[in-house]
Amino acid sequence: MEVRSVLIDDVMKAKSGDQEAFTRLFQIINTRLNVLASKALQNNIDLEDVIQETRMVAWEKIHQLKDPTKFEGWCIRILENKCKEMKRKRRREVLVPLEELESIFHAASPYFTEEMMDLKSCLERLNEPYRTTLKLHYFHHLSIKEMASLLSIPEGTVKSRIYYAKKKILSVNPLL
Repeated sequence: MEVRSVLIDDVMKAKSGDQEAFTRLFQIINTRLNVLASKALQNNIDLEDVIQETRMVAWEKIHQLKDPTKFEGWCIRILENKCKEMKRKRRREVLVPLEELESIFHAASPYFTEEMMDLKSCLERLNEPYRTTLKLHYFHHLSIKEMASLLSIPEGTVKSRIYYAKKKILSVNPLL
């Protein structure tokens, strides 16, 4: 039996739920996926996650693959989408870790007051998108337009996040 027909046979088995056949298929293309992901992400930090997510999606959706000869190309397309998702996710992450917040407060004022500690505590209670938006606005002095561009969200969403984050902080500590 030639290699191509073995691959097609494994794709058909995988489509019918054979995990071993799927594992064999994925092992064949794994090196190529690693190379492509490494080039797309330009770092190795997220590489394993992207490969694993690609593998999971391919397994979950293999029944949707119409042409068994296109398995590798289909997996590469899934990988490309996962890489794009990861890049978007990384762009939205906090630029200043919460641990560095204390040094920011110290730089802003020679006196690290109890109010600053209260503000830090309030910021920690906020959901990530709201905390990120407030930090970008008040600590990095970015405009609404700059934040919208950086976070890839509409300006209205930025304004809304600032409003609701401030409202939440004031509800927790009205003295701030």
